Amino acid sequence: MEKRKQSNRKIIAYKICSFTLIVVGIGLIASKYYENYHLEQIEQRKIDEFINIQNNMKSSIVSEEEQSTQVINKTEDYKDKNSIDYIAVLEIPKINLRKGLYSKNSIKNDVNENIEVLQESIMPNNNSSNLILAGHSGSGRVAYFNNLDSLTKGDIAIIHYEGISYSYRLVNEYEIQKTGKTSITRNGQKKCLTLITCKHGTDKQVIYIFELEEDRDE
Repeated sequence: MEKRKQSNRKIIAYKICSFTLIVVGIGLIASKYYENYHLEQIEQRKIDEFINIQNNMKSSIVSEEEQSTQVINKTEDYKDKNSIDYIAVLEIPKINLRKGLYSKNSIKNDVNENIEVLQESIMPNNNSSNLILAGHSGSGRVAYFNNLDSLTKGDIAIIHYEGISYSYRLVNEYEIQKTGKTSITRNGQKKCLTLITCKHGTDKQVIYIFELEEDRDE
């Protein structure tokens, strides 16, 4: 009888321990989910603020050179006051992606934390520009390019930069071996946006080439 009681107590203790571990595990998952959700909400507010402030950057009564100077000065003032250090925002409506971009020299410009602006990039306000962005696919909070494989030719990506929205249309997509070097094939006469990500589960990268459709004031 005593052995049976001891056995029952062990079973009960085991069940309690198992239940506790399950509850703790669910709690940790829920906590991580909430943290990621909270961070996403904060970033989307920052993006809204960044775009809104750029809506009022340019004055129609000053010269193009003066406008450019005003944009830069107002952007720097805004960053100082609001701790928003984006230089641009990438938006791809089809996959509900909106992500702030950091300058090439920023410590935050790291593919393991954000979408990275590659050093070879030429910003959209320059002739024959090619803004080259790299991002992770797969799973995890920083897999910002996970849904690029849903895009098809003709889909739109937008870069909000210095008070102008640059609208690009997807014209080509191709794969290359992942060797540490990236070969970009594009029309050098066009302003382009290039997105690079790994093909999940393979040793390949996928290159998406967008060409500028139009640029317009915000």
